[in-house]
Amino acid sequence: MPSDSVEQLLQNIVITGGGSCIRGIDTVLQERLAKDGFAAPKVRLAGVDFKRFVAVGALKAARGARDDQWQHLLA
Repeated sequence: MPSDSVEQLLQNIVITGGGSCIRGIDTVLQERLAKDGFAAPKVRLAGVDFKRFVAVGALKAARGARDDQWQHLLA
């Protein structure tokens, strides 16, 4: 992944699953990203709708993958 893509990715983070249950993790992560020089990072918790966010993220990753990044499973 190009370094400019990583920077863009770190500007908008959605925390899902078990990690989203850690009290204050969104605030701490957002503060640390800002301290590390990221301009106005946004960190939010997915809450009760986390499965939709996981699915959307997986779809984006799949669409961005090159052919050689896919594993072929044999039946």
